[in-house]
Amino acid sequence: MFAVPAEKGATGLNNLGNTCFMNAALQCVSNTRALTQYFTGNMHLYEMNRNNPLGMKGHIAKRYGDLIQDIWSGTAKTIAPLKLRVRHSRCCFALFGYVIVCVVHKNVMYILITAFEQ
Repeated sequence: MFAVPAEKGATGLNNLGNTCFMNAALQCVSNTRALTQYFTGNMHLYEMNRNNPLGMKGHIAKRYGDLIQDIWSGTAKTIAPLKLRVRHSRCCFALFGYVIVCVVHKNVMYILITAFEQ
């Protein structure tokens, strides 16, 4: 059994098959202090646009917020970003089943930025 990380935010992300690019992007974004404070403070829950017919109804922002809460809780050495990956696959059908592995990181960043702008 692995010990809990010494510092909050030092939680690793498990590879769920071909998610190494996604995990790298998530770790980078997770260490953007202002954005992480926004999500750990649950501010995203008050600003999600669930009514935009062209948007993602806040699902990506919600799952990302849950993941950030887990990463920065300091309670686990590693976690699996499964819920975010599943939601991402539903929002971006072409990625379902790891079809387009080489562009996952670009799509994750685009979807996260788009979701945050809604």
